[in-house]
Amino acid sequence: MPFLPTYKLAKEAARDFKVVLSGEGGDELFGGYGRYRSVMRPFLLGGRVMRSKGTFDKIDVLRPGVLEGWRDGIAASESRESRGKRSRLAIAQAVDCADWLPNDLLLKLDRMLMAHGLEGRTPFLDPVVAEFAYQLPDRLKVRKGVGKFLLRSWLERCLPMAKPFAKKRGCTVPVSEWIASARQGVGAAGRSAGRHYRDRRCGQGGKTFQNPGQT
Repeated sequence: MPFLPTYKLAKEAARDFKVVLSGEGGDELFGGYGRYRSVMRPFLLGGRVMRSKGTFDKIDVLRPGVLEGWRDGIAASESRESRGKRSRLAIAQAVDCADWLPNDLLLKLDRMLMAHGLEGRTPFLDPVVAEFAYQLPDRLKVRKGVGKFLLRSWLERCLPMAKPFAKKRGCTVPVSEWIASARQGVGAAGRSAGRHYRDRRCGQGGKTFQNPGQT
């Protein structure tokens, strides 16, 4: 449920504002994602292909065949963006800008903001900023395992109180805890209903009311 934090923030912001600034594009253009560091490493040292597995790959929750081809769009972007002499990092960034950014992040942002009549602006995606970021060498994007290195360095100089080199804290929601709690509640309710169903009496002739599935 990555949309929920954005939805709640938009709801609160809409009380006082009509337009807000959003940071979409910052990670894609300046190399902020942890997966970029994995892509940069050789395969023998732990490097891996971006999104080689999906969330539901090992979970039997959807019909067979539903998930087939889920990565086709990503693969097509990888093939297209791999042309030329780009580095692994630059290719990964280009793929995200072509697929992940417009089809997930910007779509989510627009829908969650407009649900509250709020407009969003994405300054990192300004053509001038994007052109500047695309021309940066890898060493200014990722250095010593730290992404968005240039952006963090600038922010540390101009706004040190922001602590840009501190560990990143995502705005996530405790979905796993919710699911576990709901599962326990459903299980308890089911057991209670089952006991009540078994213990009921017909009241006519003293006959026991039986579960049809047990007859």
